[in-house]
Amino acid sequence: RARGSAAMFVVTAVILLGVAASVVIAALSILATQTRVAQAADLAALAGAERVPLDGESGACAQSARIAVANQTKLDTCEVRALDVQISVSAAPPVPGGARLTVSARARAGPPDDP
Repeated sequence: RARGSAAMFVVTAVILLGVAASVVIAALSILATQTRVAQAADLAALAGAERVPLDGESGACAQSARIAVANQTKLDTCEVRALDVQISVSAAPPVPGGARLTVSARARAGPPDDP
């Protein structure tokens, strides 16, 4: 009887450790994705802002989209106001269990300064 109780305790402990490990892995994955998405947003906004004076809104947003895709994110919105580009990008973090989450970030950039 005591042996059966010990076996149940071990099985329960292993299951709880597995669940805890999954939660930690999911949290770390979300944090890593948030950092990547924020960096991609900054890069995409800067790249778009560089194109505004040359190509206008369509060229700026196309460049922002290319940079977003190159950084494994999706360009969700792109607005050009005067010479500023405001964008938002998103990506889905790889989390255990197939949960569907989306991490997004916004960024704004203006034209580069003249030398």
